[in-house]
Amino acid sequence: MARHIEDDHCMALWEWAQHVPLLEKYLYHLPNGGKRNVREAARFKKMGVRPGVSDYHLPLARGHYHGLWIEMKAPPNGKVQQSQKDWGVAVVDAGHAFCIAYGWDQAKEYIEQYLNLEEE
Repeated sequence: MARHIEDDHCMALWEWAQHVPLLEKYLYHLPNGGKRNVREAARFKKMGVRPGVSDYHLPLARGHYHGLWIEMKAPPNGKVQQSQKDWGVAVVDAGHAFCIAYGWDQAKEYIEQYLNLEEE
């Protein structure tokens, strides 16, 4: 875990999720970020890629939430972009849960808490 720390944490989260039936079925990663050449970035933008969209989405309703969005960051204090903060506000306003996880273990904790929410 040296050069692509956030990617390594995403892969560790995914590996763990493959052993949890609900997550294996519903959790997914959005390849929205990353470095792209200018032509590819323009093409992706024309297809609807949005800046700030979270790394993971869990489209399962729990409690009064419609789903969970997870923004992954390298621990202990990866930088959160303003567009990512704005996306978090937007999805919360739309009735979803949102979290910023600094490392896969923190994301795991957030997911476990979310899945254990009681129906209100």
